Parts: sequence; C-alpha cells; structure tokens
Amino acid sequence: MSELRRSFYKDNISGKVKVVNNKKECIVTVALQGFSEQEILIKLVHDNLEISAQHSITNNSHNEDNKDIADKQSQEKIKYTIAVPINIDRNNVTAQLENGLLTVKFSRIMDQTPIEPKEISID
Repeated sequence: MSELRRSFYKDNISGKVKVVNNKKECIVTVALQGFSEQEILIKLVHDNLEISAQHSITNNSHNEDNKDIADKQSQEKIKYTIAVPINIDRNNVTAQLENGLLTVKFSRIMDQTPIEPKEISID
C-alpha cells in the first residue's frame, strides 16, 4: 500500500475524510473548517482526487494599554490525496462546501478509458 493511501485510511478513521462507494456514485466528504471556496483547490489526477486548502491567519497581540504590539501571521495548509474508482464520469462531478464540509460527488460509468487530469470548481 502506498504512503498516500496509508495516510488516507488514517485520516478516514479520524473522521476527516469519508468515502462512500455504491453502484451509481462515489461520494467523498472532507472536513475543511475555516476554509473558503476560494482557498480550496480540487483536482482529478488519474485515479486520485487531490484536495488542497491554504490560508493565512493573522493574530494581533495587545499590551495592557490595548495597543498593538505584534501581528503574528501563519499559514494553514491541508492536502489530501484520495484514490477514486477509475469508472467515474469525469463530466458529471460536483463539489459543494457547506458548514466546513466539502462534498465531491462522482457518477459512475462502465467505460474505463484512461483518466486525464481535471480541475473541479466548487458550486
């Protein structure tokens, strides 16, 4: 089992990622609390769904006189690589972000032609 797949299963157990497969569709749900649609990038690369999110966080510190003494800025980055079935319909993929949960849905097809990389926008 590859390192990426091992990390996926570990994350799946912790509840960050959920994958549901049935005959009609594959549904991937990822917890991305605190990220906006503009901060999330979703790509299909061969038989993997790549989800990455990044944003900056600025914290202001104050002294006793309530004067700003420091601004601390940090980056929060998350990346998931999730194996998806090869028989998904690449033209029938939807993504929605609601209450910090990203849901990506793929319809299934019987054709198993090679998969080309594709970027997916959030509705």
